[in-house]
Amino acid sequence: MNILIVNYEFPPLGGGAGNATYHIAKEMAHRGHKVLVVSSHFKGLAKEEWIDGIQIKRIPTLRKRKESVTILELLSFALSSIWYMPKIARNFNPEVSFAFFGLPCGISTLVIKALYGIPYIVSLRGADVPGFIERQVHFYHFLARPLIHYIWKKAKYLITNSQGLKDLALKSAGDIKIEVIANGVDADLYQPCKPIDNGTKKILFVGRLSKQKGVHYLIDSIRILKEKRINSFHLEIIGDGPDKVKLEEKVANGQLEEQISLSGWVDKKAIYKKYQEASIFAFPSLSEGMPNVVLEAMASGLPILATRIAGNEELVRDGENGYLVGVKDSQALADRLIELLHETDRLIEMGKMSRKIAYEEYSWSHVVDLYIDLIDKTR
Repeated sequence: MNILIVNYEFPPLGGGAGNATYHIAKEMAHRGHKVLVVSSHFKGLAKEEWIDGIQIKRIPTLRKRKESVTILELLSFALSSIWYMPKIARNFNPEVSFAFFGLPCGISTLVIKALYGIPYIVSLRGADVPGFIERQVHFYHFLARPLIHYIWKKAKYLITNSQGLKDLALKSAGDIKIEVIANGVDADLYQPCKPIDNGTKKILFVGRLSKQKGVHYLIDSIRILKEKRINSFHLEIIGDGPDKVKLEEKVANGQLEEQISLSGWVDKKAIYKKYQEASIFAFPSLSEGMPNVVLEAMASGLPILATRIAGNEELVRDGENGYLVGVKDSQALADRLIELLHETDRLIEMGKMSRKIAYEEYSWSHVVDLYIDLIDKTR
């Protein structure tokens, strides 16, 4: 089967959605399907290449950064895809097209459906759902709402990666049917490895440094630990983004340099070692679809301290493989960190449960089975 996948981000660009696209496409190709991924061109990347059995075509956009994208850059991808996708689809002759994100990617799958009758599936990832990040993109969602709903309506299937995101989408989608297929994780790459015991437990955060991720609340929780004279830990913050300078200033102003380090962007090929060196994974995000980094941390055998939001609630079983706390609650984060830091046996048992859940329930092979089932129904 010829499967065309459209995502404006694909490794090394972007974050969780790009990573998911790669693994889904790789597994489909491994099963004998012919897979073409259309993504954004970026300096230093080939316009066309093959990676792990996947054919990649990168179209021109205005994208300037690997890890993040602006509204204008998203618009440039949409316009570029409208121009390039008809020819790409005509030459590739897909039996189905697959859009990661209703906007901007669903625009081009809608176009080739209108031109060639190719059915398409849309995977909603979070930021493309009205109401997901109110402050940042509410105005753009308001303007684009009719187009968003039209793309959804014309899709053969809509998918969300969590029940919480489905519930949010249904608020504006009306009676459109939505399937839930969770993200997966490479449990062979992300494996537990007992860290060197030097008396200091490492707390790890991985993600884009933006307001959405709530990292400043995590920093405030570390300040609380310092005030309580708890010193047997170190927080490493991995990632880049628009709030990086502000977070560095917050660490410096709080005189927390000994307790916290910001390591910047770490390549996916090296990130698994960071998980293996850690004892606790902290994820204080304000909103998510289904966070890949939490799945990676779970597969690496880490207990998870996360906020009680969609996505996290489906991965973290409170009291079993970690703890859930309220959004924007630094004190609750601090209280749970103190518990985890002082209960080593509990830490180990929670980590084992995380690994068990990730390995048994969230393998990419299982996830792709569900995607292929939907694709088969479009034919």
